[in-house]
Amino acid sequence: MNSSSTITVADQGQPGPEQGVNSCFYLQKGYFTESDGSHSALLSGAGASLTYIQGGADYDYSPRSGSPITGLGDGAYWDDGSNRVVVRKGSDVLQVSDVIPVDAASDLKVSYQKASTLLAGKILAHL
Repeated sequence: MNSSSTITVADQGQPGPEQGVNSCFYLQKGYFTESDGSHSALLSGAGASLTYIQGGADYDYSPRSGSPITGLGDGAYWDDGSNRVVVRKGSDVLQVSDVIPVDAASDLKVSYQKASTLLAGKILAHL
């Protein structure tokens, strides 16, 4: 993603309710400036998925299975297998996956991890 890229929310949805689990998904659309100055858009199912699990720290938080992230909640890690940041806050767990629509990124996982970590930080600031 470069400095001339922007991301907007194109659509949102919520899966069926589970007790103690709140989830939502935001479909994102990316706008890019090409090298010739023209603009293009990308919308391919990329988006942010947010799940908050009440009391999930005992069964849905496994920091040994991922790369640690400092400064988020009461502990956080990057889950490489599912491209998400998992954060513990007290006995609850927040899972954030922001699969941003990027153009020509050499390593998409790095972009996804940065976007997910930033989004998790913003969400935690409001909890």
